[in-house]
This record gives sequence, C-alpha cells and structure tokens, in this order.
Amino acid sequence: MKRFDQSPVISERLQNLSTGLSRRRGLPLMVGIGLVVLSLFVHILLALIPGSVLLSVLAFLILHIAILVGFISIAIMEPIGRG
Repeated sequence: MKRFDQSPVISERLQNLSTGLSRRRGLPLMVGIGLVVLSLFVHILLALIPGSVLLSVLAFLILHIAILVGFISIAIMEPIGRG
C-alpha cells in the first residue's frame, strides 16, 4: 500500500482529476442524469420486448450505475471546491 500512496503517476492522475472536476463540478451529476434517462429508454424497450434477460440486466445495471454516479458526484462536489 505504501508504494501505491507514494506513486508519482497516481498522484499526478488524482491531481489532474481533481483539477478537471473543480472546473466542471456538475459534469458527473449530468452524466448520472443522462444514464438515468438512458435506463428509462432501455426499460421502455424491455416493456415492448418482454422476456429478454439481457435487456433486463442491462436496464438495471445502467440504472444502478447512474444512481452511484449521481450520489458520488453529489458527495464530492463540495470537497473538490469551486474552480
């Protein structure tokens, strides 16, 4: 774990991510909202094509990823700060 903490590559990537997100604070939340809308369309397709297991798994996977992205983006908005 010590090598991971002291890695200059990881440190640089985290710094770039923090800087980029501070300039575009609402972007992760917008991505989450977009994924929720995409999930809605997939759920509508699922209603039109009943019995598709792959479509059902895809719909719920997209929805849960969207919820996680939305919650995480709300949680990190304030600590990242304003750009």
